[in-house]
Amino acid sequence: MPAKFDGIIFITKNNENATSIKTQLNEYYRKDDIFYITDNFENGIKHFINKGCNNILYVSLDESSSGITAEYFYPKIALKYSDKINIVGIKDWGYDKLLVKASIRCFLEKEK
Repeated sequence: MPAKFDGIIFITKNNENATSIKTQLNEYYRKDDIFYITDNFENGIKHFINKGCNNILYVSLDESSSGITAEYFYPKIALKYSDKINIVGIKDWGYDKLLVKASIRCFLEKEK
């Protein structure tokens, strides 16, 4: 996994949970505007392409374990843009606080 991302897309219909995770990551990880919350993955990709980003991470927040959408649908969308940018996905994030904290630590380790 690349050490740095130009953009991180939180794919969810529940903006409250995504905003909470974004706030925690901004507090511990980055201070700039690299997070985008949307329920339309392709719009998120286009948002970061328009900003000139090259390295994007996407996180499906609505599936707590590998589901059909995250396992098959999102990778197909990402493949359409793979000639322009690098897109990496975390397929099963869920809302587990321990997982969120572990992910923040992982981001911090990669940032060193």
